[in-house]
Amino acid sequence: MRAVVEIGSLGARSSTGAINVQNLDTRVIRIINWFAAAIAIVIAVSSPLVYFYASYVSFEGVLDAEAEINGRIASEVINANPTLWRFQTPKLEEFLKRRSRRGHAEVRRVVDNDGKIIAESSETLSRPIIIRSADLLDAGVKVARIDIARSLQPLLVQTFAVMSLGTLLGMIVFYALRVLPRRALSRAIAENARLVEELQRRSEELKRSNQELEQFAYVASHDLQEPLRMITGYTNLLAKRYQDKLGQDAHEFIAFAVDGAKRMHVLINDLLSYSRVGTREKVFAPTNCEVALDRVLVGLQVAIQESGAKLTHDPLPTIMGDESQISQLLQNLVANALKYRDGKAPQIHIGCARDGTRWKFSVKDNGIGIDPKYADKIFVIFQRLHTKQEYPGTGIGLAVCKKIVDRHGGRIWVESELGKGATFYFTMPNEPQGVVQ
Repeated sequence: MRAVVEIGSLGARSSTGAINVQNLDTRVIRIINWFAAAIAIVIAVSSPLVYFYASYVSFEGVLDAEAEINGRIASEVINANPTLWRFQTPKLEEFLKRRSRRGHAEVRRVVDNDGKIIAESSETLSRPIIIRSADLLDAGVKVARIDIARSLQPLLVQTFAVMSLGTLLGMIVFYALRVLPRRALSRAIAENARLVEELQRRSEELKRSNQELEQFAYVASHDLQEPLRMITGYTNLLAKRYQDKLGQDAHEFIAFAVDGAKRMHVLINDLLSYSRVGTREKVFAPTNCEVALDRVLVGLQVAIQESGAKLTHDPLPTIMGDESQISQLLQNLVANALKYRDGKAPQIHIGCARDGTRWKFSVKDNGIGIDPKYADKIFVIFQRLHTKQEYPGTGIGLAVCKKIVDRHGGRIWVESELGKGATFYFTMPNEPQGVVQ
């Protein structure tokens, strides 16, 4: 059997069991595409901008330093002949024609305080141009300035190259972010779908196995009743017919056999009760817990009177559930409270309160209590903390309770200390979980 498995809203298996990437949710694809495009654009735009800004700052700093250095050198020329320095144009032009150490094209000029150009280099610069100046001093007094101009065109060309590389890198990143996550998502969906399919298969196998086991337990327990009745009947007949011919030991052995058969009868009935929780389920319907408790107390009336027990309870709600199983749950818990007492009259209180979206029930007693380390063990079938001589029973009652609560979508637990009584809690949702026909 091949199933079509959907994983959230991300994608689905095709009829052949393979993941089709084209079926991935368009919203997820759109988000991946937009994210990849945004990262690519950031890389393509920011790369040239960052490069231009950093290079311009460096360019500007170098030009400022050169203007300062050249200004000091020109000032020395002026100081050497403070009167006639304006007439030393050839010497100043020779100085101005010196190229920078990086070989950048520059235009340098010396301008006096009146704005007259005294000397100027003859190179031609392409726009845009950046200019930096430094004062020329004679005895600490400004007599002129030196201007150094340099073209920004080489920097723009380099920035354009960086922009091209940034665009190429952005395209690579866009492809990587667009394709690789989709492939990873595809593989993840394929693996999740496989795991879900495997989980469903095993769940179906487990469910089928449990149903077969419960049916087997029911049939086996039911079929054991007849031979057990025969054993009990013929053993009693043997004791009655040959009463005078049998010795004391024989009567004692017959009594053991009858007692064993009776205990086996109780055990089989309990097993039937346990198996019926899974095989005789009813549709959940409104169940009045007050009515269910009254029915339980009528059935336990003799045990209540014999023990002198006092029972109280809070107002109990109407819940959605299996009425017969709710009654059995309350009966088992109240019966346990009546059974496990230390000689004094039992004080039992059935409580109920809202706990969020659930009802929280409690059955509190003043009995012998339970060691907290056994709080989980007591809900396992056939697990007993006492011998049959101390307290009769088969160890199935609380296992039945747990199975009923599990079926209703709740949970059950106990809080207790030795010698201080016990309080059994169980929850029931307002709306049933997993109603079963």
